[in-house]
Amino acid sequence: TAIFGLVAAGERHITAVCVYAPGEPMAMPCGMCRQVIAEFCHDAPVLVAGPRGVLRRSFAALLPEAFRLAPESVP
Repeated sequence: TAIFGLVAAGERHITAVCVYAPGEPMAMPCGMCRQVIAEFCHDAPVLVAGPRGVLRRSFAALLPEAFRLAPESVP
């Protein structure tokens, strides 16, 4: 939802993504979220925060070989 809001406001490049959930286990982005991240964040770092601290992953580690448009084709 946050990414769609940014895109609707005219943003097309996101430099990092942070997901926070207070429960266990730590909430990694779901498959649909990963696809949206692939389209607008390319290889942005993904930070996952919860009671145990913060995990930092490259987006490529979360969704290897993601389908996405070439950066020059994104309006």
